[in-house]
Amino acid sequence: MGKVDDAVKLWVECENHGLVANVYTYGVMIEGYCKAGRIEVAEHLFSKLVTTKVELNSIVYNTLISAYCINGNMIGALGLFHDMKNKGIRPTYAPYSSLLHRLCNIGNVEAAKELIDEMRRNDAVPNVVCYTEVIRGFVR
Repeated sequence: MGKVDDAVKLWVECENHGLVANVYTYGVMIEGYCKAGRIEVAEHLFSKLVTTKVELNSIVYNTLISAYCINGNMIGALGLFHDMKNKGIRPTYAPYSSLLHRLCNIGNVEAAKELIDEMRRNDAVPNVVCYTEVIRGFVR
């Protein structure tokens, strides 16, 4: 596991030197907090990112969506997923894969099938990983 506290010290040092974090810096820190199991801090940082008017990207969204899925927070994961789409940020395969995996793990294969259909409607052709998640859901 990474050393999030060391990363925070370096982040503060950068800010003290007048450097402004960008979406990638925020993304790395959000990922670090998520990997360290500090989801609440990652959420706070994501909220701060949203208020700074920095242009968000699918990577930052997926980091938090994935963490929510891993921790069983499907309401949070699906909420962020819809927020991302509402802001015009096109989802990559990563958030779809995270959502499909978790939906199938909790036995909601029908919702996973609907997500596959949504991918097709949005010209995000499901790849073999996406199909495998749903197939796994059926055979559990």
